[in-house]
Amino acid sequence: GKTTAQTMGVLVLGLPSTNSVEVNKLWKEERHVFPKMKGIKLKIAIDESVVPVSQHARRPPLALMDKVEAKLKDLERNDIIEKVTAYSQWVSPLVVVVKDNGEPRLCVDMRLANRAIKREAYMMPTFEDFLPRLTEARFFSRLDIKEAFHQLELDEDSRYIT
Repeated sequence: GKTTAQTMGVLVLGLPSTNSVEVNKLWKEERHVFPKMKGIKLKIAIDESVVPVSQHARRPPLALMDKVEAKLKDLERNDIIEKVTAYSQWVSPLVVVVKDNGEPRLCVDMRLANRAIKREAYMMPTFEDFLPRLTEARFFSRLDIKEAFHQLELDEDSRYIT
């Protein structure tokens, strides 16, 4: 079992994990190391027969307003979001969720806009699908990729719905 696997060097437990504080610091200080994917723009297939919906803004709690504005400015400065300068038929509200550490997480309520997005069928691989590829693997890592989608640039023709 486990003891034999450890003795054979097949199973190693207790490798040091990366401190998330260090990763967050690296992310902020060395943002240029994690650029957008070049040459790829995500185009969203939109059903034009769906009637656009413009929802009212939801104001964040006043106590969080400074932090929310700072996060929005940071996202704009890093070319992740952009100001809308023209009229848009699609408006989805900002939703602020307070994380366990008291920091705000910025979300957008896209439920109504999602009705206009055409679904693409994609079969997600199961563990059994790629298990044979792991026969020679020796090291495994766990990654937090909660903001990985920021590296995908949205096609100009798809931005109006977001």
